[in-house]
Amino acid sequence: MNDKNIYSSPEANLNNFTKQDVPRLEKLDLIAKWQKCLVYTFLVYFICSGILPGISENYAVLVQLFIYLPIYLAIIIFNGILCWQIYSRTVAVLMIILGIIPIINFLVVLIASSRATSQVRKGGFKVGFLGANRKPIQEAIKMARVN
Repeated sequence: MNDKNIYSSPEANLNNFTKQDVPRLEKLDLIAKWQKCLVYTFLVYFICSGILPGISENYAVLVQLFIYLPIYLAIIIFNGILCWQIYSRTVAVLMIILGIIPIINFLVVLIASSRATSQVRKGGFKVGFLGANRKPIQEAIKMARVN
């Protein structure tokens, strides 16, 4: 019987990349970077959502204006950048427009993050709960430039 775990994520062999793979690896690195930014920003948004009910009504407007609005704008921007990397231009524009609408933006972020995860995994790199670790991708880029 085969001892290999069929459920494990694929692992990239850093020695198999050539100079022709550098643009693809750099794109994977960008995708991993923006996915991680998007996931962390959404996590901060959820943490702040738990804090808002405990704030007095006098400060609630200030908190919404100076904390929620910048986080919401960051989610829209990071989602737009990520969608621009992983989708065609038409779909990216559609996802950006849908990402502006509250509640629907959560679904758009999930769809974009799922697509980014599948592309990074297809490239042979592991992706965790909070996105891909960029260090193996960057090491692969360095090794590909040497080969």
